[in-house]
Amino acid sequence: MQLIQTSILLVATAALTACASSPTYTGGRSWDDGWRQGVVESVNDALKWNQSVSCSRVAAPGDKFVVVAYRASNKPRWKFIPMSPKDAPAPKSKVLINANTCELVLNA
Repeated sequence: MQLIQTSILLVATAALTACASSPTYTGGRSWDDGWRQGVVESVNDALKWNQSVSCSRVAAPGDKFVVVAYRASNKPRWKFIPMSPKDAPAPKSKVLINANTCELVLNA
């Protein structure tokens, strides 16, 4: 009986430790700092009527709008980020996105 209780305690401790740890991505970027894995869904010339620029970014003339899909709180989310065409990642690119600042980094 003592062995079973000890085994259950070890499994529970390991599970809680895994849940409490924050993933760290490329370059030391952490989940706790707002970083999430995402995918560029599209790069558009304009936003649709039901979309608005994310993270208080201001679009400059000629900017493209990068639509990034990611998950937060186990729900799908999207950010609409204005970027110069030369900086915009290609559609279907895997990226790291900071959900707080809308910073994008190609996911290596």
